[in-house]
Amino acid sequence: MIDFVTSELRTRDLKVIATTVHGKDEQQETTYKMAAEGKELPGDKLVVCHPQPYPYAIYYCHVNKAAKAYVVPLVRKDGVKVSTAVVCHFDTSNWKPIFFQVLKVKPGTKPAICHFVPQDHLLWTPNK
Repeated sequence: MIDFVTSELRTRDLKVIATTVHGKDEQQETTYKMAAEGKELPGDKLVVCHPQPYPYAIYYCHVNKAAKAYVVPLVRKDGVKVSTAVVCHFDTSNWKPIFFQVLKVKPGTKPAICHFVPQDHLLWTPNK
């Protein structure tokens, strides 16, 4: 994974973002509010790695060009704080139809299609 990420982002100075729950996560509450404004991450090229269903850690990693990433603080109704990443895609011309279906958006959505990065998925950016 590290070899792929460093070769695609052309740096060894990297930042990895994953969804982090700050506090007890006993309840699977799904209602969140933004606790503050998100912070834009550097670069317009990023790598996202998605876990695959194997008995050991396997990730499918790919490059996102023409995309911006943000770290967003959220808070649940029960007060538990969560830090997560949001990715905004500005060019979806090469997307497969299933991607639009999963995100419940239509092709050609402007100015961007944004979504949260799911828990256990990894977002890599240059650490500028």
